[in-house]
Amino acid sequence: MLFVRGREGRMTRYPPSVSSESAAGSNVTKNHELVFSRVSSRFPMAPIEMVYTNPGPSTRFAELRVNGQDATRIAFPSTSGAVGAVWIEAPLDRSGAQNELRFSAVCEPGPAIRFIALE
Repeated sequence: MLFVRGREGRMTRYPPSVSSESAAGSNVTKNHELVFSRVSSRFPMAPIEMVYTNPGPSTRFAELRVNGQDATRIAFPSTSGAVGAVWIEAPLDRSGAQNELRFSAVCEPGPAIRFIALE
């Protein structure tokens, strides 16, 4: 048996940047990137929680670009209208709160990302 003691650090929530808000709101579409600016983490390879909704019956996909690097495709399973979360790890290579995360839809419709959270 293995006992693990401790707890996760405090998570910082990041809403979409004001410049990325539009009629699409937090929905990721091909013509509406969702941008999270001034993001920081205490880890260079940061665990990122993405809180979203996907009311559709099938998985929706979005691409994430961190600081303009190559895109990573992320699956957002159906939440049947409830709120869900997925986690990934991504390299945040800029010091302090200088990182930028951009989400764009692979196909329409994309997920609605409410916020991201990092430790």
